[in-house]
Amino acid sequence: MDQGRIASGHRAAEALVTALAPLRRVGHGGFTDVLDAYAKAAGRVGRADLDHTARRVACEDLVEAVVVGTVLGDAVFADLRRTARADASFRTFGQEASPA
Repeated sequence: MDQGRIASGHRAAEALVTALAPLRRVGHGGFTDVLDAYAKAAGRVGRADLDHTARRVACEDLVEAVVVGTVLGDAVFADLRRTARADASFRTFGQEASPA
């Protein structure tokens, strides 16, 4: 993800730093190796969010649509990730990942 595209100190960037910091402390600093793949996927999702909102929402309903889309979209994206991980686990190991 190109950091030049968001303002320095943006809440989402700060939250990302906060979320990543404990990984190193608990011995999983290598997780950062997959961040580029995560960022690319998130970038496509972010673009899809905005494209959907721009096509389907009247200007006066934009703020509500963004808030609702963010809250529900985050839940949908998390569930899609879990579904994709279960599929990848099955394809890789021949068994579904634990439902956690």
